[in-house]
Formats: sequence, structure tokens, C-alpha cells
Amino acid sequence: MGKSEVDIKMKIIKSIKNTVRGFRKKGFIQIGATTYVQIKQIKDCEMLLDKNIVITGGGSGIGYAIAKRCISMGAKVLITGRNANKLENAAKELGNNCKFLVHDVGDISQLEKAVSQIINIFDGRIDALVNNAGISNGKKFDEVTEEDWNTLVNVLLKGPYFLTQRVYQEMLGQKSGNIVMISSNGGVIGHTKPYGILKAGINNFVCGLAKEGARYGIRCNGVAPGYTISSIQKEFELNTEGNLYKPDVIDSRWHLAEEIAEMVCFLLSERSVCLNGQVLVCDGGDTLV
Repeated sequence: MGKSEVDIKMKIIKSIKNTVRGFRKKGFIQIGATTYVQIKQIKDCEMLLDKNIVITGGGSGIGYAIAKRCISMGAKVLITGRNANKLENAAKELGNNCKFLVHDVGDISQLEKAVSQIINIFDGRIDALVNNAGISNGKKFDEVTEEDWNTLVNVLLKGPYFLTQRVYQEMLGQKSGNIVMISSNGGVIGHTKPYGILKAGINNFVCGLAKEGARYGIRCNGVAPGYTISSIQKEFELNTEGNLYKPDVIDSRWHLAEEIAEMVCFLLSERSVCLNGQVLVCDGGDTLV
């Protein structure tokens, strides 16, 4: 073998070694039938360090709590919603690592423009999407009109579906991404109200998208809160002592938006890297009854 051939061989070996080291730094590498995994110890304040995260319905309630916790863990956050004043005030409270975009997830005609703006704000990279925006009218089965149905479908299922589809296309180019759907425990039990029926659809979507995206490094999971203090939960009235007592559920208490945010941030981080296609029901066990 001549000197030039030896030099070429050595360059190839060096290139392969550098590639292997690069993948190992990211946490894994697979060669043939062998996979190596590096377990990382991540500080809380660095769990989402420099991640670009989009949160729909982020101006208040659960979405706001998620945004606040993500930022505390090092993320850069973009919150969206329909109310410009609410979003602007929320962004000011959340600080420099929060931007906002007025976008109605239920209006598909706005979708392409909104995603283009998101990509521009985040300099071309979306690391995670949290589909949180939601509405509820509380009507009984025999009170629901077709107009009610269509409005709820647009915000709770159609909107998240097509927003996720578009963001997913961007994540495919990156070969990485993380999607979290905010569902409801109403989606895992029998329901006649549109809200529960549509959340069951979201749960199904979580499983399907997880299977679709796994080979491309894209995860999808869901969080299904029970009775949680949020902007769409009109029943709750917190007394001056902060009493969370609720006698008609198994754990006798309301849950806080901040508690749901903890679960979401866990799913967004590498601490949950082995979870995919799961819907975590966060209702203190109420659906077990």
C-alpha cells in the first residue's frame, strides 16, 4: 500500500472517530446492532437551556405557568394567543427570554404566516411545541349546537393538528424536536361533551405522532390535567387562605397550573428521553374511580 493510500485510509478513520465522538456528546450513537447511551445529570436551571419553545395559549393559566417554568430552566419562549394585551403583559412579566405572537390557533388561514413569523423570531429553529390553547363552553349534551361543535373542533383539535403538522415539517429538517399536547382527563373516560370527545382525539394523535416521528428524533407526549386552576376553569373560587379543598374528587383538592407545568417541562427535557407516545394523566387518580 502506497503512502497516499495510507494517508487516505488514516483520514477516513479519523473522520469516523470524530463523527462517533460528536454523536456520543449528544447522548447516543448507534452502529449496526449496537447502541451506546450517555446518561446525563442535568441541573434544574439547565434542563431546557437555549431551547426554543412555542406555547399556544401562553398568556394566562396553564400556558403562562408552563412558559414561566420553561424560562427558569433556561429556555427561550414564544407565547401565542388571541388577546394582544394579555400576551404583551405576560411577556413583560416573564422577561427578556419571552416573545409573543398574536395568533388564533383555530383560524387555519393564519397558520402559514404565523409559522413563518415563529421561524423568523427563533432564527430558523423550533425545538419544541406545546399545544395548550383551549376553550370550553360547559354545555350539556342536549344543549350543544353545531356552531358550538365547530368552534370547539377548530380550537381543540383541527387547529393543533395543522399547527403541529407544519411545525413537524420544520423539525424533520432538524432531525429533532419535542411536542407536548395539553389534553384532559376527560379524554380518557367516556364523554358526551365535545371537550372530552375532542381531547380523546388529541390523545390518539399523541400516540400516532409518536410512532411517526420516533425514527426522526421527534418525540410527542401529552399531559391530561384534571380539575386545575386555569383561565378556562370558571367553577373555582380561591378563598383568601388559598384553600384548594374539593370534596367531589378522589384526592379532595384542586391542582395548580404550576403543578401541570412541572410535568410538561419534564417531558420537554432530556430527563424524559425514554418517554414517547404517553399521555400523563394528572388528576390525583380521579379517573381511577
